[in-house]
Amino acid sequence: MRVQKTRREGKLYGQATLEDASGKIELIVFPRDYEKLGPQMKIEAPVLLRGVLSGEEDAAPKLA
Repeated sequence: MRVQKTRREGKLYGQATLEDASGKIELIVFPRDYEKLGPQMKIEAPVLLRGVLSGEEDAAPKLA
């Protein structure tokens, strides 16, 4: 889990890799959600996610 600041507003957001037995996917937690969920996001903790799957033709998919 990496926490960074947005360029425009300087708000915190998170980037992580979610991995299970079938593979892994990049995860982006936008500032408004990170503000609420940040303290609960821990490494090696079970999670249930709801998001939007996005991807570009030449890149791996990401979950936002």
